[in-house]
Amino acid sequence: MSDNDHRKDHTRAHRKAVALHRNISTAVKLSRAAVRVIAVGFAEMEFTKHFREIGYASLVEYGEQAFGYSPSKSRQLAALGRKLPGWPVLDEALASGELGWTKARSLLSVANDDTIAEWVERAKGVNSRELEAQVAECLPGDA
Repeated sequence: MSDNDHRKDHTRAHRKAVALHRNISTAVKLSRAAVRVIAVGFAEMEFTKHFREIGYASLVEYGEQAFGYSPSKSRQLAALGRKLPGWPVLDEALASGELGWTKARSLLSVANDDTIAEWVERAKGVNSRELEAQVAECLPGDA
């Protein structure tokens, strides 16, 4: 194979890799944005008790049986959904796919109305493990 043929193969492979990366990145952002929809839905389901209308005794039972969620995940999703109306910066970060479930869940334990914007910015700049370590070092409400 000539040098020119190797370059063409490399260029084709590179274009394919870039396109694949774009597709994966789009899917990740959509999946992160879906967390917002799920959280808001769980909060509303909890508030209205509509889970009873579809045969479930509790929100936890609904989450477990309908989606395979642990009891804590169902409760945390509802808690996140309750917080989002008052925390527009987190709401936007979830809706845009900038933050996902793990980071949003971490922020619930430490942020408050005064510190949420700073925590969201921190979360954008670190991976989930680093954020969890920062959260573990703080008392609720600290920034």
